[in-house]
Amino acid sequence: MLQYNLNNKYKKVNAKQKNHIEKEVTITIAAAAHIAKCIAKRKFGIGIKVSMKKQGCSGIAYVLSYVDQAEITDIIIKITSNSSLALFIDPKTYQYLKGTTFDYVKKGLNSGLDIKNPNEKGRCGCGESVMF
Repeated sequence: MLQYNLNNKYKKVNAKQKNHIEKEVTITIAAAAHIAKCIAKRKFGIGIKVSMKKQGCSGIAYVLSYVDQAEITDIIIKITSNSSLALFIDPKTYQYLKGTTFDYVKKGLNSGLDIKNPNEKGRCGCGESVMF
């Protein structure tokens, strides 16, 4: 179930709106499994929240955090159709995430969520921040 804040009211969106928003943000099977594994290891929580903050060389950094309780303004996208876990997106961040794919990747000894965002104009050399 996808929910969002419209004019400061908690509202369920209709199927057409839900499909539109879910098409704009993609969560791969690998990312969904990784998020579920992290939540299970933590032993509580209902998902992961994506927000942004000013930081780094390029100006904006993605912030991923665990969610124990949704905020009324969050845009909520179920991670899989048969899961109670969700990806929560700060409404101000959502405008920058349209078209984004969240994937889980392993590169050498490193692994983690990879955010592939076509709206980015650039990334800093250290990978800490992005430009829009």
